[in-house]
Amino acid sequence: MSILMTSETPASELTDEQLGEEWENLGHLEEQIKEYKAYIRDEALHRMDTKGVNSIYAGNKMIKDQSRGIYSGVSLNTARELGATKTEETVDTKMLGKLVKQGVEVEGYRVTRFIKVENIENE
Repeated sequence: MSILMTSETPASELTDEQLGEEWENLGHLEEQIKEYKAYIRDEALHRMDTKGVNSIYAGNKMIKDQSRGIYSGVSLNTARELGATKTEETVDTKMLGKLVKQGVEVEGYRVTRFIKVENIENE
């Protein structure tokens, strides 16, 4: 597996400052990749629309037009008016968080670690 690096130096040899810069550079690359993927998606959809098809063959790959309904913009009132609501029991994560902070062991609880890199302005 190859790893994308914007620096020629292995991460283990970078200074703390260089680690922060590398993280920031990768964030910019990620944005560019997302923009390029959107551009490619739009072009592929345009070609399918032009041909009146919902898929195109690209060598040994098939590019398909896929759709997924997104309901996050539907208000609860709209859903209620349409009879499309339900009541269901869910996990109260705020309550579990309080219990974990109090030292209670919660089966199935885990912690994931990540880093956050922020710009610091000198005052």
